[in-house]
Amino acid sequence: MDESGTVHRDGVMRLATARDELIPLRDDRVRENSAYLSVVLISRVITRLGSIEGRSRRSRSAVLLSSSFSAETPRASGSPPNPGRRRVSGSTRAG
Repeated sequence: MDESGTVHRDGVMRLATARDELIPLRDDRVRENSAYLSVVLISRVITRLGSIEGRSRRSRSAVLLSSSFSAETPRASGSPPNPGRRRVSGSTRAG
């Protein structure tokens, strides 16, 4: 949910690269709290989230994700690899 109360349920993610996994390790937020790594990594690979588009999408995605996952982090284990882009719809929980 964004600051205006809009719930974003649809989005598109791309396959993460090694760079996507390494750059967040230099982020101060991740250094202070390692659980924040998931938020930064996911915000890097989201190419579209609801109606959020444009240049500020990555930073806005990180803010929305951090508020969504403040109590829990998404589970990445058990998901089969999926090359290319994947459409994400519905719940933000894996499993």
